[in-house]
Amino acid sequence: MAKSASVDVQKSNWEGSIPIAISLASTSLSSPTIPPSLHRIISRQSYLHIALEDEVRMFHEFAPVTCFRSVTQKDVTSNENGEENDKGDNAIDEAKDKQQGNASNLNDEMAKKEAVSDGKTPYPVCWFEDEETGLPLRWHIFVGVLHDMFCIKQQEPSMHRLPWKIRIHFTSYPATLLPVISSHQKSKDTDVIRCIFQYYLNSLKQSLYVQYNSGKVAKNMTKQSHLQLWDGIVRNQYEVYRSIASDLDGNITVGGNSNAEISCTCSSIPLRILVDARPAFSRPCRLDAKDSEEIITLGNVLQECLPDLFPTAGDSGILAEENSVGKTPRYLIQGIQVPLESHILDIW
Repeated sequence: MAKSASVDVQKSNWEGSIPIAISLASTSLSSPTIPPSLHRIISRQSYLHIALEDEVRMFHEFAPVTCFRSVTQKDVTSNENGEENDKGDNAIDEAKDKQQGNASNLNDEMAKKEAVSDGKTPYPVCWFEDEETGLPLRWHIFVGVLHDMFCIKQQEPSMHRLPWKIRIHFTSYPATLLPVISSHQKSKDTDVIRCIFQYYLNSLKQSLYVQYNSGKVAKNMTKQSHLQLWDGIVRNQYEVYRSIASDLDGNITVGGNSNAEISCTCSSIPLRILVDARPAFSRPCRLDAKDSEEIITLGNVLQECLPDLFPTAGDSGILAEENSVGKTPRYLIQGIQVPLESHILDIW
């Protein structure tokens, strides 16, 4: 695919949106007046807390005052330890202390930015639930991926009704099912947006390490670059995001020891796969095929990562029409079931 065409496809994907209807859970209602459901169209490339901030604050006015507090402080420590484990790739291990310092500085930078530009009260701690299934929604996953996960469970795509109905809760946070929203280390105030930003930052670092097989690219990114990427997501502005993201594709020259420059070559595509309600897992997809004439397709990748769901028919190497349980698995990328013969590089 030509680069210009690829950029056009990426921009079209970025502009994808989902209609939702959000309502307040009865267990979080303290007012005699029940607020009506709100209908919104939100970006697939955002997070629920960010895309629905105004709605969250509006519904919070009808919720008990006592639910404005940190989530089970006894769980915060274990969550932070869990985040450290999630970071456990070689990129972060190479310079753990330095990266922790950078993350702290970025958090402080965000706090200053919010203090100047935003006179709002702190973001209320809340969680979201899929109204049809009653399952909590993993707030640290992009909206589009969350929607696809629930849509794909339906036997037929047409059975999934829109708008997507979501229920918001301000009480009984399911800390055993969702990541705990912890307090800021310095202010001790619960900061939802900063917590989401930290999850995004960790994911970005892990992806860059897989992509370049080195932690140097992530370590050499500036604070401004991190904040600009995040700003593009928060404001849903593709050009702002792309101005930084485009520099992370291909070969990059970074500073090494003694100020010497080191060239980092893009060697793999970082993949993150979610199957049903299981935790997501990441895998590198090599860019160079074993055979110079071989094209790595989406089917090849799914066959390698999920052999039970995408088996081959005998020794032919061709994907079978049904898996071991007699079903044809469904999969979605940006809400689309892309043909299995599609070149993985074109999809990326």
